Amino acid sequence: MISSQIIKIASDTSNCGNKLNSNLIATSKNKICGDKITVQIEVSNNKIERMSYETESCIFCQASASL
Repeated sequence: MISSQIIKIASDTSNCGNKLNSNLIATSKNKICGDKITVQIEVSNNKIERMSYETESCIFCQASASL
C-alpha cells in the first residue's frame, strides 16, 4: 500500500517541467522497471539557480524527483 505521505510528495509538481535556460541536462532510463527521468539544471556563477525534472515513472520515482 502506498502511504499518503508518498502521494503528497509525488503530487508536488512545483519543479516539474522544462526550464528554458538549462545549462545541464541529463536523461536516464532504468532498464529494469522502465522509469525515465530527465533532470535540467540552470547554473550561474558556479551556483545552481534552478532545477527541474520530467518523469515517465512510478509514484516512488516521482516522489524521489520531487524531493
